[in-house]
Amino acid sequence: MPRKLKSALQHAHYFARRIYASSPRYLVMRLWQAITKKWSDERLPRLAKKLNAHDVAMRLGFSDVSDIFDHATANAPFPIFHVPRLELVDRLNAKSKINIRSRAEQAMRREVEMLGSGPVQLGIPIDWHRDFKSNVAWPMTRLAMNEILDLNRPSDIKIPWELSRLQWLLPVAQAFMIFEEEKYAAFTRTVIEEWIDANPVCRGPNWVCAMDVAMRAMAICWIFLACRNSQAWQDEAFLERLLYELYLHALYTEQFIEWSDIAGNHLTTDLAGLVVIGLFLGDRKEAKAWTDKAWDMLLHEFPMQVPNDGVCREGSVPYHRLVGELFLLPALARQAVGQDVPMSYWEKLKKMADFIDAYSRPDGTVPNWGDADDGRVLPLGSQPLNDHRYLSETIRSSCNPSPNPKFDETLWWLGPGTAACPKAAYSCSRHFIDSGAIIMRNDRDHIFIDAGPVGMAGRGGHGHNDCLSFEAIIGDNQVIVDPGTYVYSSDWRTRNRFRGTGAHNTPFIDGIEINEISREDWLWYLKNDAIPEIRELSFSDAEDVLTVAHTGYSKLASPVTPVRTIKLAKGRRQLEIHDDFEGSGVHQVQITYTFAPNLNVQQVESNCWRLRCENQTFLFSHHSLDNWSFELCDSEYSPSYGVLERTKSLVCIREGTLKPLNVQIVEV
Repeated sequence: MPRKLKSALQHAHYFARRIYASSPRYLVMRLWQAITKKWSDERLPRLAKKLNAHDVAMRLGFSDVSDIFDHATANAPFPIFHVPRLELVDRLNAKSKINIRSRAEQAMRREVEMLGSGPVQLGIPIDWHRDFKSNVAWPMTRLAMNEILDLNRPSDIKIPWELSRLQWLLPVAQAFMIFEEEKYAAFTRTVIEEWIDANPVCRGPNWVCAMDVAMRAMAICWIFLACRNSQAWQDEAFLERLLYELYLHALYTEQFIEWSDIAGNHLTTDLAGLVVIGLFLGDRKEAKAWTDKAWDMLLHEFPMQVPNDGVCREGSVPYHRLVGELFLLPALARQAVGQDVPMSYWEKLKKMADFIDAYSRPDGTVPNWGDADDGRVLPLGSQPLNDHRYLSETIRSSCNPSPNPKFDETLWWLGPGTAACPKAAYSCSRHFIDSGAIIMRNDRDHIFIDAGPVGMAGRGGHGHNDCLSFEAIIGDNQVIVDPGTYVYSSDWRTRNRFRGTGAHNTPFIDGIEINEISREDWLWYLKNDAIPEIRELSFSDAEDVLTVAHTGYSKLASPVTPVRTIKLAKGRRQLEIHDDFEGSGVHQVQITYTFAPNLNVQQVESNCWRLRCENQTFLFSHHSLDNWSFELCDSEYSPSYGVLERTKSLVCIREGTLKPLNVQIVEV
């Protein structure tokens, strides 16, 4: 069968199964959206030409544009704007103020650094439609998603999308709040006007994804409130233009809301955006319809997207952070304007914080579990990119803030209060049952293990083929790492390699993915083949033990069940990994261990390698007489999106009948 025909049939079969499994409610929603999409594509530009700011004010239940912005100032959907400015300034420490000024000055030089780009100088005016890493640009026409994600060229749509979220302007607005220097407010206005001039509604790459439209609108709302008292933001003509643009952003988000039979962070962003924009624009008439509808949907989606164990079903630590922010922000917005939030909603957020506390290591770093694309909602703090502890603190302080939180991000989200700082309970080992995430830990050791299903409720999404894989910190030093994500559509072959089984610290048998990648160009889909089975799990002060298997190789002609036992001997700083295999026949088994980039790895005996860092030494050894071969190889590690570092991996291979392998890592 020709490859193209086979691919088309696979595509049709896959979506036929999705339609068959979908609820009638979802199918009706998608049908209606498909019917109205073309009409909306033309309606919004026509409406944009027809309406003026006064018309928008009337649609929102106000007699004048200035009344809307006065109402937004008095009823801000962000708690920080209900706090006197000087009180915020007094609470910020000197280091935070210096950091904000530095980032603001960088932005005012039109210098950005995002998604692994390194420092990039933007022009005047900014080219909002170009991926400045590949120099590929998109036309100013109505674009479909398949035109945006063109896998035949090395372009990354995330670059113009991230640039157009305008989050890189937030430090400039923060600097105005702290220092009250007019240059900061004037710059934010200039850049926002440049964006509006260059991006008419429904045209170009920045009006394709409702998620990014909603993100941008939330950032603009925050910047307005931060700069409201500046001279630059008093101009009536500019405010009329701003109101008009925010209204179009809300209409677009509501019309092109990202429904799915298994919804994820895109829908959550759309809904969070509609709540925040609707409250900002007065919560009357059309705005009230947006907020009521979006909040009702968030109440429905929260338990769907975050099951009982509090772990986002995206199968990703970075996306757990993003989704936590997305569900937190509209709750804070409602609370800020005096609207109710159910106690069950706050309790689910606290469960999300429990997971953050468990996966966060003592030094603030986090495991590289699943996709990482640096996504944030309102990045306002000075902590490192991969430190998520601020979010746990913010969630736990939401109803009773502290006057001096540990993280300045918490202060920017909540403002100062009077309560004591919440304490994170992170010192014990945990099993998060629905996600299958298992953390073995004590004061100096931290082992993160994926013993759960593929992400997005069996769809794949932002999860990887990493069942039975793990990361390990022993004695405060990272020893075994997950290689990460690197990029998405700009290099789809590398994307598939990084999310593939062979890249992870887990058995890889006969070159077969544990969850099949049905099509190479389906970058966020995996089949749900590897069903995990936890056979033993025990935690104690002396030792944690896990034995887990999965069904990912049941599809082989001679099926194999990999069974992995992981033991952490806490007093001895020793980790043991025993791999056994149930099945018969001849197979090639590969088990990779990827070492942290800071380790110097040297073989000292045929079965032993010394791992050295600045102040610690470990021995990695195996105990097998069954013709396993071992090769120390150059490999790659991606700590964040678009960033690639060199490291070493030890690849263990055996061809023949199935035999076990036992390795241990111990501090010496």
